[in-house]
Amino acid sequence: MRSITRHPTSRRGISLIETVVALIVLSGAMVATLNTVASARASQAMVGQRAQARLLAESMLQEVLAQPYAEAGSTTLGPDAGETGNNRRDGFDDVDDYDGWAGAVSSPDGTPLTGFEGYSVRIEVRWVDPDGLTDALNHDAGVKQVVASIAIGKRPLVELQGWAVAP
Repeated sequence: MRSITRHPTSRRGISLIETVVALIVLSGAMVATLNTVASARASQAMVGQRAQARLLAESMLQEVLAQPYAEAGSTTLGPDAGETGNNRRDGFDDVDDYDGWAGAVSSPDGTPLTGFEGYSVRIEVRWVDPDGLTDALNHDAGVKQVVASIAIGKRPLVELQGWAVAP
């Protein structure tokens, strides 16, 4: 009778420990990739919001600066009696009427503009020194600085400035 001798054979393949280590390394790489993609998308959204906010601020500055410098007999900044209400600006008849106006993005008659939900606008008007253009004064020296600020919620996005000059 012949005896069969078995020789130990070497097994080829990967062990369970090697598989687990490979999965951990692969998982770490995937998490890093997904974080990078999410960050890029958030940055892209922020750039789009800032671009929209800049256009809104420019539009508001154009609206304000298209008004006459001052109303006859008015010596204070801000709207006069009967010129404002319900997020409306269509009663404003000079630059300083916009001082302190804040609200949702809307047309002058107060109609909300679609696509800008969550955005808000704030306008400030102040008398400034004609030589420095930023030094605030407590009296009219012939130049008004107009600041249009756009935000989403409490997060400021854009602030633009313009100047109105007395005729």
